[in-house]
Order: sequence, then structure tokens, then C-alpha cells
Amino acid sequence: MRITLPAPIITAAHNPQVRRAAGIAAPVLLLAALLVAWGWCGYAISGANDLDLFFFPAARNAYAGYPLQIYSVRFETIYPNANGPLSLAPMWVAVAVLAHFGWLENESLRHLIVALVFAPFTLLLARECLLAVEELRGETIDQRWRALAVAGFALSPLIWITVFLFGHYEVPLQMWLVLWGVRSLRNGSTQRAGALLGLALLTRTTTLLVLVPLVALLVARRHWRETCKLCGVMLAVTLLGLLPFLLADPGDVLYSLVTYRGALPVGFGSLWALAIGTPAEPFAQHFDMAIILLAVAILSISAAAMWREARLSGRETYGLLALVTAILPLLGKAVWPYYFLDTTIFVTIWAFGTRARWTPPRVLLALLSPAFLTVCALLNGYIVIQETSTLTTTSLVLSVALCALVGEWLLFFGRRLFDQRVHAETASPSSQHLIKWWRKRL
Repeated sequence: MRITLPAPIITAAHNPQVRRAAGIAAPVLLLAALLVAWGWCGYAISGANDLDLFFFPAARNAYAGYPLQIYSVRFETIYPNANGPLSLAPMWVAVAVLAHFGWLENESLRHLIVALVFAPFTLLLARECLLAVEELRGETIDQRWRALAVAGFALSPLIWITVFLFGHYEVPLQMWLVLWGVRSLRNGSTQRAGALLGLALLTRTTTLLVLVPLVALLVARRHWRETCKLCGVMLAVTLLGLLPFLLADPGDVLYSLVTYRGALPVGFGSLWALAIGTPAEPFAQHFDMAIILLAVAILSISAAAMWREARLSGRETYGLLALVTAILPLLGKAVWPYYFLDTTIFVTIWAFGTRARWTPPRVLLALLSPAFLTVCALLNGYIVIQETSTLTTTSLVLSVALCALVGEWLLFFGRRLFDQRVHAETASPSSQHLIKWWRKRL
């Protein structure tokens, strides 16, 4: 049976003013729906998390008149507030609202207000993801699908796990600044990129993992002026943001942002769990971050050298960012589900940001790439919640993580290796057939 819409409805649907109004209303409705969903989840999900243990007490110190003492907060004497000061700026607003109404001690209302304050950053992050995909594809997604695409990013399971189960509300803010900074760098706005990445570093210290490959890509292309601008502005913003805290409380700042990690034990879901009870355990406890930074540097320099002829504005940038951020959950001595969020976002942008025709293998790759990492995070979350780190469960998580990392490496680097190191015109007939087969699927 065929249903025919009335003529007025069809006419209205093609009216430019109606379409423009729908384009304006869609983001507003999406924001309203996100605020309602976030507020409800914040209110309904109970139990103390990192928000209650570190971030909210630090914001209360700032609101009480001690803004430079936010790093004096400790949980169980060794766990500090390990994020930059910018991550607490929106939370200060939440504390002010809660204090005005006398709700500071109400856990459910505390989570509700903090969720509402940080909810817009998730929408901004989703919008930045959409802009990155559109830039890579070289086309604007149809207006009817933009709100749906933004909602798809905003409703990522990893974002909700990161925010509501573990209380890391600052991660969407940091990733929004990182993606905006990467997009600015790709478009030639180096100073803006430096400022945004500096602000991201003031939000979350793991931003350093993103900065290393970006600098390596610039240096490999001998963009010396851009490299100096990016690093100079970024360092200036970071130092200006940290300087007041360093002058007021240098011991707590250095411990919280630099040295505390050496005091933490080897823990959940990590490759280093195999070292527990062995002579290698002290090495894993004190030097895991040094190994992570070394691996990131080696991978970044190798990829930048191999892609010397590639454009910084190509998909390679997001592919490399996905790979280097995957080093943290792979080699960290204690792994938490929100460690996988950065990699998942970069992989999703890389997978969907292609101009090529959407063949079934490509669609499968685009769907499975973030799905693998989400499964890794969920399994890791199960370990954390159940408070078990048995070898069997840990090995399962590591196996999935390694499959995701190795799979992304092969699928992404494979085409670059074929394109740059193998010349199809001089290859054997069997090699030419293999190259054509690979290119069709990538």
C-alpha cells in the first residue's frame, strides 16, 4: 500500500525557510535531550567515583577561598588530583550552584549539577568529530543527518562509562580542545592550535601523547617555523596556567602532575600484571610512563619518516593519533576503561573520514574498529568493578586490546607501505594483483 503525503506537507518540506528552521531546531533539541539524559544519569547512578574522591574536593577548596591549593587533596594518602587546573574551572561553577542551594553534601544532586555543567562539552566534542569527518571526506554531510551523526558521537558508550561510572567529566572537555587544535593545525592556524593544545594539556596531562606525533609530523616535513610556533604557544599557555599553582604549592603540584605515578602499584588489566611478584615489578611500577613515552616517540618518528611525502591534512594524522594513544592502555601498569576513549574517537574519525566508495569491507572496518576498543574497555571495566585481576581475565582483555592495536596497524599502514615502498609498474603480476586488491578494500 502506497501512502501519499498531503501537498502542503510536501511543499513545507521543500521550503528553504522550513529547512533552515529545522536545521536550527535540531541542535537545540539535541542539546535539550542530552541535558535531560545526562542529568538523569548523574542523579540516578549512585556510588563514589573519582569525582567524589579527587575533583569535587579540590573544587571545594577553590570555592572556599583557596584556589591555589587544589593539589593538596589526597585519597588514601597517595592518590591525588592528577589533572590540570582547567579541568576544575567548570566544576567550580557547579560547586557555586550547589553551595547556593545548600546541596553540597547531597551526592545525587551533586552528580546532577556537575553533569549538567559538563554536558555541553560532550556536544561540542561530538560536533568537532563531525567537522573532522567532513573535512576528511571533502563534503558536508546532509543537514538531515548532521544531528544524527552528532548524536552518534555523543552517545558513545565509552563517554558515558568515563563520565558516570568513573567520574572523569573532564575527558570530553579535553578531547574537544584536542580535536579543535588538530583541526586548526591542519588548516594552517598554528598559533591557535598551540593555544588549544596548551589548554588541553592544562585539562588532562595525557594530552602529551597527542603532542608528540603532531610535532614529529611537522619536523619530518621541515616545517620549522610552524613547529616553533606550535611548541612556543603551547608551552607559554601551559606555563602561564601552572605558574600560580607552582609558586603557591610546588610540592603538591609536582607530585600530582609528575611523580605520583611511581607510588601507584601495578594493577588492573595491564600487561605488567604478569610482572607482579617478580623482580620486574618495581621496574614496571616506576618506569611504565617512561616506556609509554619512549614507545610513542619511536612510533611517531617512524611514521613521520615513512609518510614524509604525505599531507598533514590527510587521514594519516588521525590514524597515527589513534595508534599512539593506544599505547597507554597497552603498556600502562594500571588500565582503566576511559583510557580507551581517545583511541576510539581517533579511530572512528579515521574510519569514517574517507572519500572512497563504501564497499562492504570498508563498512565492516569502520564499524569494527571502534567496536573492538569498546569491547576492550567494557572487559576492563568488568575487571575493575569486580575487583579481580586474575591471569585469565587479564589475558582476555589484553588479547582483545592487542588484536585491536595490531589490526589497526596492519590495515592503516598497509596501504601506505604499498603506495610508497612498492611501485606497481615494476612489480610482478602477482604483486600488482595484490596491490589492487588491497587498495579496493582500503
